[in-house]
Amino acid sequence: MKHIVQSDDVLQLYPPHYDQYSQGLLDEQDDPDLQLLIQLYIYGYSLKELAKYYRKDVGAIKMWIKRAKERMKDRL
Repeated sequence: MKHIVQSDDVLQLYPPHYDQYSQGLLDEQDDPDLQLLIQLYIYGYSLKELAKYYRKDVGAIKMWIKRAKERMKDRL
């Protein structure tokens, strides 16, 4: 189950026990593209949930995902 927590007017979108299984894997906080792709494909957040979290419309999130996947492909 996913959690959307609002504190200090900032939305936080993390699955339960986020800290336990994200530490030591990848530091996605330094890479917004990686953070977005992990939230979408690993944690299973919907486009609508991501749009709310990032305060963007769904179309902008779709374009960001497309470009993030292209950038990740270029890195590999």
